[in-house]
Amino acid sequence: MRLSQLIMAAAVVVLSVSCNDDFSSVGGNVLPGDEVISTHVETNTLQALSEMSDPIKSSNPTSFILGELQDEYFGASKADFITQFSVGTIDGSSDTTSLKAADNYELDSTRLLLKYPLNSWTGDTLANHIVSIYELTTSLSPSSSYNSDTKGADLSDPEVVGTITFNVLNGKNDSIWSQASYVDTLSIPIDDAIGEKIFTVGVDTITNNALFRDFFKGFYVTSELESDDPDAEGSLVKFNHRSTSQELVLYYKRYEIDATLGDTIGTTLFERKFPVNSESVKINSFVHSNSSVDQSDISKLFVQPMAGSMGNIKIDNAFKEAWGDSIENIDSDYHLGIAAVDINVFIDTTATNYRTYAPPQSLSIYRKNDKDELTTPTFYSDNGTLSSGIGSGLLSYDVNENDEVYPSYYKFSFTPGYFEELVAPSSYNIDLVDFEDIYIMPQSPESNFDRVILHNTEIISTTDTIPAPYIAIKYIKLK
Repeated sequence: MRLSQLIMAAAVVVLSVSCNDDFSSVGGNVLPGDEVISTHVETNTLQALSEMSDPIKSSNPTSFILGELQDEYFGASKADFITQFSVGTIDGSSDTTSLKAADNYELDSTRLLLKYPLNSWTGDTLANHIVSIYELTTSLSPSSSYNSDTKGADLSDPEVVGTITFNVLNGKNDSIWSQASYVDTLSIPIDDAIGEKIFTVGVDTITNNALFRDFFKGFYVTSELESDDPDAEGSLVKFNHRSTSQELVLYYKRYEIDATLGDTIGTTLFERKFPVNSESVKINSFVHSNSSVDQSDISKLFVQPMAGSMGNIKIDNAFKEAWGDSIENIDSDYHLGIAAVDINVFIDTTATNYRTYAPPQSLSIYRKNDKDELTTPTFYSDNGTLSSGIGSGLLSYDVNENDEVYPSYYKFSFTPGYFEELVAPSSYNIDLVDFEDIYIMPQSPESNFDRVILHNTEIISTTDTIPAPYIAIKYIKLK
């Protein structure tokens, strides 16, 4: 059994006695006094740099992202998306309603409805974007994985089938947007030819997902910033298809006919929705012009989702070997047990401009697998269970001398067992031997546009000292 398991068991007992006990005292009132030698905390500054991200897996995002944004530090970013539609409902249940294309039924209009609540955006709220819709000509497969460099133009017909100009406030005043549950709708008219094609198709197609998606493959949705200023800020907006409905809607009507005279005596309105739901293939595509991200500026770490840039932290072999020797040194009078391991990174609040652009509420640490893909760090415990290695870094807040609360730093916590396997891997974790690089990115980078700039060097001012990224290791020496 790894010593970390013994230490963590001791920690559970101590914390159950008093949640206010400092973690450095773990084991002090649990193990016999002659077994506990001392408790320690050791910190080491980490070597880090900014690195451009490769394309990331972006199929099945939780939100569509649309728009263009120009940032002083990150440069220009553009986002568009590709999506199928379902013959079911938003929650995935079936909808077997057939359309009535008969003499007394008529299609009225077809619209793509994209919905978003308050603060589902970043950038200039008054920046106008011209949104364009294209019909897909290539089928999307639920069994395939699509990356963020997927080009919607290559999968669609070049003729525009819908367009609208909008900004994220969409003409609404502050009182409307301040409503807690208010959701606005971007309603984009779609060419009648698309609506008629769907309206007149047979009932078998309109009630069967596989047939429908082969018949109507979906849309590519993109936008262009309506500005002659090459430095215009622009904006990005998120359309979450899980919390709000995103759907194609056919509006049609039935004429009530007088059986004797044949005159129209009234109309009844209907609608048929084709939502984006869990069954739909969805892809976010991103393009960056990151000339402003100066990778030679070692004083900062530029962390941007949407396959932008990330922080690369090195855990070098000398560090691992030193700790591995300490843990495995059976000839020593002491055994070393890991109690906790944290990585701390601090926000550059001046460069991040958090009042305008909210930083991510949490960041994640990734490693690269043998396919060079970013994955969540995991390891196998003694009993063969695959376990998480590093927890998400939650944003912490501090208060400055003016009693203002501001975002300050992120803390990532290693599983003690994972750290021990990292520095002294067992045979079943041998793939960790060559693991040196970890990557800091926002959670769900395929669905998120919040970015942050982190300090990468120690900053000493007259009032405060901001450390560089560092790792803090809390351990106990035992006989």
